[in-house]
Amino acid sequence: MWKKFSNYAVFRHPENGKWFALLMEPTWEELHLPGEGKTEILEVKYPANLKQELGGIPGILPAYHMNRNNWISVLADGSVPEEIIRRVLETSWQLTEK
Repeated sequence: MWKKFSNYAVFRHPENGKWFALLMEPTWEELHLPGEGKTEILEVKYPANLKQELGGIPGILPAYHMNRNNWISVLADGSVPEEIIRRVLETSWQLTEK
């Protein structure tokens, strides 16, 4: 999508073009987490009033790139259970389909 960020991907609704997810590859340092090199994250829109339910799940972070009030980052390194990833993607899809 972007020459400088060739490993990034935007997921959009086909009908309205709104973004519901963004796959990125920031460094651990950019995420303010221990580690070296880069990691993959998935940014998804998620309602502020529901973020508390995800608070204790390792790998769920405040948004790295998007608005932190309306988006979250999910580590795509296997630390977040697949069922949680599916749930937040579905929520993001629903929030952005209108």
